[in-house]
Amino acid sequence: MGRSWHYPLFALHFWFVHLYLIEGKPCVSKRLIEAVDEKNNSLTWKEIEGDVLKHFKSLRFIIQCTPKDKGSVAHITLDYEKLHEGIPDAHSFLQLCADTAKDIDAYLMGYNNGSRISAKA
Repeated sequence: MGRSWHYPLFALHFWFVHLYLIEGKPCVSKRLIEAVDEKNNSLTWKEIEGDVLKHFKSLRFIIQCTPKDKGSVAHITLDYEKLHEGIPDAHSFLQLCADTAKDIDAYLMGYNNGSRISAKA
């Protein structure tokens, strides 16, 4: 029998530090998980500190996975506000998301020869 967890929204704030490369440059960010929706297989988080906030007032990621007969389809949405109009759109972050999704897929499907993901038990 599964457990049912009922917490007020304010109690469900988790953050984590993430290290990543954007256009070959190492970056760091601190992210706050805003929502986990198990029914719709989605996760939402926002950037709260780090390199990305040098260019954006806000940056939010929404990832939703839709199960298919074989595997799933991931829909990634970036919601952002630039500090000023001279800042380019967040295409680099969308590419990072797409590359990460491909690596996760390769790892889960057992094709991790070229993947950047590794796991140890």
